[in-house]
Amino acid sequence: GRESNYNKYKESKETRYGDAILETSASGNSSNSWNQDYSHFPYAHYPFFGRGGGCGSGSAAGVFSFNNNGGYSDSNCSFRVVLAF
Repeated sequence: GRESNYNKYKESKETRYGDAILETSASGNSSNSWNQDYSHFPYAHYPFFGRGGGCGSGSAAGVFSFNNNGGYSDSNCSFRVVLAF
């Protein structure tokens, strides 16, 4: 599930700091990012990262929020620019 994928990511030799996942979150399943923002790690059925949270997520959405996403369009979400190396 999401938490086991987060732990695999955290322990991976290829993991790099700088993508604001490990720097700002303590877990990949719940509101464990800074400022109690969402932190739901991707998994098989929802393999993409959504950053920032949906407008209906209230105080759990924010600059430190990340959520899993299936890659479909969603009228409740905006986007945040993320630079990846």
